[in-house]
Amino acid sequence: MKWQYLLVGLFLLGCVASVGAITENFQSWGSNTIVPSTGSITLINGITGEVSLSLPSGRYDVNAQPFIFSYAAFDGFGTANMIIYLLDANKNIIATIGTTSPTYCVGRNEINMVGMQPKYYCNGIIRSTGSVLAVNPSYLEYGNTVGTTAYQDNVVIGGSDPHVVGALPSNWTIQRDLINPAATGVYAWNNATQAWVLQNSNSFYIDADTSSQQTATTENFDILNYQTGLIVNTTVIQDQTSPYNQLQFNINTFLNTITNLGSQLPDGEYTAEFRGYPTSASYFWVISSGAVVSWDKTSYPQNAQVTLTYTISPSYYQTSTYTYSLAVVSTTGQTLQTYTLNSATGTETLSLNSATFPPGAYYAEILATPVGGGTAQIMNYAAAQVTSYVYISGYVLDAETASPLTNANVTITQTGTSASALTGANGAYTISNGWLTGSTISMQTNLSGYTTDINSFIPLGAGNLNITIPLLSTTPTHTGASIGGIVRDTQYGNPVTSATVNVYNTSTSESYNNVTNIAGYYLVNNLVGNRLYDVSSSKTGYGNSTVYPVVAVAV
Repeated sequence: MKWQYLLVGLFLLGCVASVGAITENFQSWGSNTIVPSTGSITLINGITGEVSLSLPSGRYDVNAQPFIFSYAAFDGFGTANMIIYLLDANKNIIATIGTTSPTYCVGRNEINMVGMQPKYYCNGIIRSTGSVLAVNPSYLEYGNTVGTTAYQDNVVIGGSDPHVVGALPSNWTIQRDLINPAATGVYAWNNATQAWVLQNSNSFYIDADTSSQQTATTENFDILNYQTGLIVNTTVIQDQTSPYNQLQFNINTFLNTITNLGSQLPDGEYTAEFRGYPTSASYFWVISSGAVVSWDKTSYPQNAQVTLTYTISPSYYQTSTYTYSLAVVSTTGQTLQTYTLNSATGTETLSLNSATFPPGAYYAEILATPVGGGTAQIMNYAAAQVTSYVYISGYVLDAETASPLTNANVTITQTGTSASALTGANGAYTISNGWLTGSTISMQTNLSGYTTDINSFIPLGAGNLNITIPLLSTTPTHTGASIGGIVRDTQYGNPVTSATVNVYNTSTSESYNNVTNIAGYYLVNNLVGNRLYDVSSSKTGYGNSTVYPVVAVAV
């Protein structure tokens, strides 16, 4: 028996809710912690891959929430004059650093609170010392005083780790060409044309910023193979004399590094970080060439069904030289599913069962393996996320006729967050926000000519949740004094089809039965008015509903 019970709905007819640090290098093309009222995140250098926050004239809060700090830093670029404001928790200015040139620092800007006194450094050289403050600042604010655009990057606010690293932008990769080695380089993925675009044939660049206040005079900056943790490159950083660094690496020298991983670096994910400071890490990929792979969505609930689509370019599809496969891999490098590819294009289906695919990120990779054995090369990859969220979709129906309703407005609210969608011609709606399990969701559905439907429930598990919403007409069809309504299950309020509804006249012991349609709707006509009736419902596999006493009042 299903554990949920039936809930019989009825109507009368014919009746009258700071720890850590903020770091942001913008290479992911987005930010959750930096909140300028204006400005945009922009690729400012197509050779180096520098992605920065573009700031026209004005004032900008850097951190979104109050965050008490004694150290803050950022990279500055451009020709604008700059003012740095330190604000208390109520956003009152408690210190102003600089008003005119040469205050603007091209490079690493640092503010260090020493004995409640702000000291300002430009590339490790002290520029100014402020007055003693009563409290440590809670907000960092940036002011651009002229009309030209300034740029901000590699932000650190608070915490005990001043390191921040920015590798390649999230849609860039180092790519070696299987067919034409001379085409090896740094490529950017153009989503509009679905093609890789060469950015640099010689070098790739990584930002590696730290504090000029470090006690160590030198540090090691490492590039590691992410899956194995093996260090494949080390650069020595002079902290106190060069806190702002854009490191340049020759592509071919890097790819031909000989390690115990093999004769050359394998394809895959790499991490760049200051040794001993893994929280500063930034990631980039090395892949081969000649293929495209994609998920049908970027985010999935657990137990979802997935379609993976792939294409191998004709000149790279050489079955006498390579065998081809599609692998689904975790971020730790564990292969969870493999498909042998026998054609240059096609699709594969994948079930994200919760045992194998817990919440997290996963990669789909096209692999080319030399015939006769050898190291598999990743021709391309694509990432997707499995979440522990609830995704809600369904249909809105006319309760009486069970026909789909167009342009019904469905609104979902949970813990102060709301999202809405209108139903299409087939009555379908989808609200793709990720909703939380264990917290009440409220749904409200409105359409002119129908009564508002309100439904609340607590999702018990992650995944796709389908909810059908029947709406009652404000002018329903009936004969005489009548009782009607909708039978729902108690779990999520879905209508129950083919439930038996009993309307019992307590005065005469007359009993009337009706069976619900696919919208859960029932109607009993031609009742005697001014009588008390008990209404209940039942269906095999469900617990019976509570008895509802109702008085049918004559017209």
